[in-house]
Amino acid sequence: MMNDISREIIKRKRTAWETSKSNQGSIKKICKVLPVLCSKKGCLNIRLTSTIKDCFLCYFCLCKLLDDMFEANENDIQRLILELCEKVILLDLTPQEAFSKLQELHLSCPLLPSLLLDVLVTLEGDAHSSDNNEKTVPLFTEFVNLISDQIIPADILRIELDVLEASLPANKQQLVRLKTRLYYKQAKYNLLREESEGYAKLITELMDGGAGLPPKTMMTRVLCLIGQFNLDPNRVTDIVLECFECCASQKSFYISLLKEIKANKDYLCTLLGFKYTFYHASVFYIIQLSYILI
Repeated sequence: MMNDISREIIKRKRTAWETSKSNQGSIKKICKVLPVLCSKKGCLNIRLTSTIKDCFLCYFCLCKLLDDMFEANENDIQRLILELCEKVILLDLTPQEAFSKLQELHLSCPLLPSLLLDVLVTLEGDAHSSDNNEKTVPLFTEFVNLISDQIIPADILRIELDVLEASLPANKQQLVRLKTRLYYKQAKYNLLREESEGYAKLITELMDGGAGLPPKTMMTRVLCLIGQFNLDPNRVTDIVLECFECCASQKSFYISLLKEIKANKDYLCTLLGFKYTFYHASVFYIIQLSYILI
């Protein structure tokens, strides 16, 4: 015996199909033929009743036949949608007329939004590649705008269709702002006076001369500190030079570290020139800076 869920499924399928006037005769024929299958129950060696509500064999056969009919009906609807959209591109039908017919079809077909979206994605390329695309593209865009939020949500249309970009200046402005922030906005880093802890850890690591660590390992630690405390890379390079001044005896280590950092040579020269200008009155600092140049 079938459970309540199975009964509800078959009830809904039969009710949905019987509402279609064009197929009322078909459903009656199916229901007349299906009980005949129960006469073959002897071959299956099982006891089945001939009542369609209680017969598993009839139940599954009915579901299969109904699914096939629904699939055929879906193909017919998709073909009709394709013809309507093609007429808009071929200038045989105005967008308003096509939209009115789609609204009528939407009342009897809950799958219309999904089928229509597939057709629009397919025909968008035809609208752009048409010989008369100066007229077809605006008409197609107008047709899509009519459908937007009426049959298909606008958010889904924007994702799937490129034609909506021309009618959405607000989105264009947002795109320009996004690109500006992405490519032209200067990155903000913590300054020495703002993040003393991160720079203090950096100075401690550098003043130890790497504690016998190779320059590559020290470079990894420096990068970790930059990422952890959001340190300014330019300021980090300047601090490396400062530590180099204070630990000139370990010049081989600092030179290798600067090579690992891959700092721009012109930038290093600018930093050193600024230091010479700042310390021009002190011979002691000039001697220390000379070690770096040597």
